[in-house]
Amino acid sequence: MSSVIQCHAAKAKPSGAFRLLVLGNSYTMALQVDRRDGYVAQLGEGLKQCPALAGREVETINLGVDGYTIHQQYLMLRDYGLALKPDFVLLQTNAFVVPGDLDPLKNFSPRLQRAPDGGVTVDYSYRDSPEFRQKSSPVAALLQKASDHSRFLQYLIQYRRIAKEIAAETDKPKTEPPTSIDPAVYSSYAQGRDLAF
Repeated sequence: MSSVIQCHAAKAKPSGAFRLLVLGNSYTMALQVDRRDGYVAQLGEGLKQCPALAGREVETINLGVDGYTIHQQYLMLRDYGLALKPDFVLLQTNAFVVPGDLDPLKNFSPRLQRAPDGGVTVDYSYRDSPEFRQKSSPVAALLQKASDHSRFLQYLIQYRRIAKEIAAETDKPKTEPPTSIDPAVYSSYAQGRDLAF
């Protein structure tokens, strides 16, 4: 028997069950497909065929969240996932670097940093940025709630976002070299990734 556990409905792990917890981003969340067709549920079905798990119930827990950085995935595991007592944790990553992992201004989220004593601290300084305050204001929350129920409003917001990106590209000088990842920025990203996992 295989089952999928919803992250909002954490329940006690049945005796003898094998619990697989999967962390990741939109690829794992997979809202575009029915839950039973996503790879996390398929893993559960595949694990039922494993001789080492014969006779055990297999549970899969999908903790994928669209847009989550590696820092947020670590915090999800630390603050919530481990309480579910998984037998195995799988981390889905991309073969490419997500912009929000490199630049906190592209994804307002906590970031892991090495503390002077060698431990890990969480940097919440993004909360002080004007962009974050604007995006987390009551007006923005109301707009988000309205857009959750209006396809027209979703199209309008997306149109505005694309128009801004096109305008920004048009304003760039033509002689500007192609954007590449600054080695110092990538080093900072790699340190945060390594601190997380």
